[in-house]
Amino acid sequence: TLLPVGFRGLVVAGMIAALMSSLASLFNSVSTLFTVDVYQKLKPDTPQKKLVVIGRTTTVVMTALGLLWLPIMKAISGGGLYQYIQSVQAFLAPPIVAVFLTGLLWKRMNLRGAPCARLRASRRTQLQLPLARVQEGEPRELELGRRRGVHLRRRLRDRRLCVLLDMA
Repeated sequence: TLLPVGFRGLVVAGMIAALMSSLASLFNSVSTLFTVDVYQKLKPDTPQKKLVVIGRTTTVVMTALGLLWLPIMKAISGGGLYQYIQSVQAFLAPPIVAVFLTGLLWKRMNLRGAPCARLRASRRTQLQLPLARVQEGEPRELELGRRRGVHLRRRLRDRRLCVLLDMA
């Protein structure tokens, strides 16, 4: 009711074109990264034709993995696709930011230390993911009853637990 029928089709076609463009660039990036940065480093004498086949195979495998991930994504997304994207980004971004800021602010951070820092930050994030899922699964009435008190103390306790496990 917001747009006339012809404009609705035009808007949907534009959205599908944008989605196809994003997926094409994603598939191209993944296949190039794997083929050039992994496969060609392991086997430097590989001919170009075989590298093209490896790139195409990588694209097919990544597409299949993406399709297999859809039911999992649907099961863990409570509030739809946008909520899922935001929750995943909330757990992927902190390790990257931690490495970036450590490299920026600490002179002793070097090329060898960056992967270690990322793994350490990722481990902490992986520990927080199940804790966040449990807290999000609580009934609304319990959450309203706690508001700031017990709920906040539990979150702080869980964060301290993650920090302690991270230091181990």
